[in-house]
This record gives sequence, structure tokens and C-alpha cells, in this order.
Amino acid sequence: MRTHDVAITKVNVPDAGKLGQTKSVEVIVKNAGRYAETVRVDLYVAVGGGFQQVATLTEPVPPKAAKEKISFAFSYTFTASDAAAKKVVFRADAVLMDHRDVFPGDNSVVSSAVKVKS
Repeated sequence: MRTHDVAITKVNVPDAGKLGQTKSVEVIVKNAGRYAETVRVDLYVAVGGGFQQVATLTEPVPPKAAKEKISFAFSYTFTASDAAAKKVVFRADAVLMDHRDVFPGDNSVVSSAVKVKS
């Protein structure tokens, strides 16, 4: 049986930011399957009751035998909307590029809120 299963294990966000400041957002992905995968991670920010995509990265993720967790490193610049809301929340989604994930329930994570100042 072929097993294709990746998961987002953590989203590292800064505690705070300021309008116009650029900070790092790190998404950690592991591959619980048996095969190397090509994974796209989409990064979103919360806006008006939904989420808007702000970035995407595609990287190879080795199989579980490698026991590696792969870091997808994004940069995000805080906007006037973030400052007006006084916070921003990120969502990250991991998508297998060539196969169907056997357990997609762990492919999406919402971050804690990041405080944003003007």
C-alpha cells in the first residue's frame, strides 16, 4: 500500500509587529508517509471573516525515514489593515502536488494572534 501523508506540525509567528515591519512566519511540515513528496504550502491572513492568500512556497519533503521536519520560511509585512485590527492571524495549508493525502485533516493550521501596532 502506498502511503502519502504530510502534516503541518507547527506555525511559528512573531509575538508582535508594527505597521510596515517585515517579520518571519515559519511553517513546519513533516512527512509521515513512505515516499518523498513535493509539498506546496499556502500562507493566508485573516480578513473580514475569511482568509486571503498572501504567499506560497513549494519544497521537497523527504519521507519519514529521514525523520526531518522541513521549514517553509515566509516573510510578511504588516499592513494598515493589520494595524487597524490591532492583530493578525495566519493560516497555513499544505498540499501534496502529485498525490492525494491519506489524512488531510492535519494539513491546515491557524496561528495564534500576532499583536500589531501602528
